[in-house]
Amino acid sequence: MGTKSSALKNSESLMLSCTTEITPEDAEKMRDIALTWWDEYYPEHLQSLINQMFAWKSPGTKYDTATIADWLETEGELVRERITELIHLREQLLS
Repeated sequence: MGTKSSALKNSESLMLSCTTEITPEDAEKMRDIALTWWDEYYPEHLQSLINQMFAWKSPGTKYDTATIADWLETEGELVRERITELIHLREQLLS
């Protein structure tokens, strides 16, 4: 059983690393998090923003950090700052 779950994890990681372009739908979700939901939830309900970004099938779990960073280069400063902050906060929570 351990071998099977290990293989599933590896194939999921490989699939994520092969996804090099963020879909328009996921780009819109991240923009909404940064520009719409941020003002409503930050800072009192920061966990809700983190969940929107990193919950199952959310943009933060579909793409690796490098892919998101590449996409952020095409976005405005406010989107870049806020999504980057969520990525750093999540990394802190996981460490």
